[in-house]
Amino acid sequence: MGWKRVKQHYRISHIVHVSGGNICIGSVVDLERMVINPEGVIIRRPMRSDIEFDRFVREMDADPQSLVRLVTAEDEFDAQRTVTVYTFAGGRILEKQCEARGWPGVTHDGMLMYDHLFSTDKAVTVVRAKADARSAARAIQTDIDNTQLELRKLKSGLSNAEAYLAQLEADYPQEDWLHG
Repeated sequence: MGWKRVKQHYRISHIVHVSGGNICIGSVVDLERMVINPEGVIIRRPMRSDIEFDRFVREMDADPQSLVRLVTAEDEFDAQRTVTVYTFAGGRILEKQCEARGWPGVTHDGMLMYDHLFSTDKAVTVVRAKADARSAARAIQTDIDNTQLELRKLKSGLSNAEAYLAQLEADYPQEDWLHG
């Protein structure tokens, strides 16, 4: 996917990255202010006017075939500037390539590089991944404990309601006493 080609061709100074298979253009405040699908169609346009956005949206609209060609072409990267970085997803350590490390840099495959999720040091990434997994496990265990406590409360409430109903049924066995 040609996220880099799009950024260069349209001289975009905003953050350009890939998310959910789409090319996203935005800022720190709104990373997906504009979204282009893999076929080169703009599927989300900027909601507010901005000189730079207005310029490149006009250029894209004026020549949609060029946008399609750029999006569907493979990006090219300078091997001399390429740096290996590591991140994690679930229980896997991922090796990626990029030209500029750190925020708001983007890997060759378009992933936005958050400083706390990417490192050039694989060992640092492993430590971060384990800490993240440990923290997630603790949070989920807390949720489970809270849910079990709430379930015990609900079961107690149900038991009380059933006991009240049984008492009422025993004390007032005939429903027609109301109509008497």
